[in-house]
Amino acid sequence: MAVNFATPDPAALLARFREAIGPKALITSWREESGKFTQTDKRFEGRAWFTPVVTQGRLTFLLDGDGEDVSHHVWANYHGQLIETFLFHFDSRFTNVDAPQSVPAYRSRSSGGHA
Repeated sequence: MAVNFATPDPAALLARFREAIGPKALITSWREESGKFTQTDKRFEGRAWFTPVVTQGRLTFLLDGDGEDVSHHVWANYHGQLIETFLFHFDSRFTNVDAPQSVPAYRSRSSGGHA
């Protein structure tokens, strides 16, 4: 339910990601709305959202189903696509990435936690 990037400057890494999906669109597979990120692929768009959290030495993206259950397929796709995007475009800006194993079918934080 989270992807963590270890980086000396997490705010700068997040800013680079935002710039890359912005109006000049180097990356077209993600979009931002209300501070959250979703995929643009029509099969997955809006089915889940990543909320970024900046802490010392780490940029974390928390997956939220926006009040709905997130299927295993959607959960795996979102995690895999975000990691692939960062490895391809920003590999020199972080030292490690992990996606801790967790139960893939869950309720979003806004609907009361795990199912």
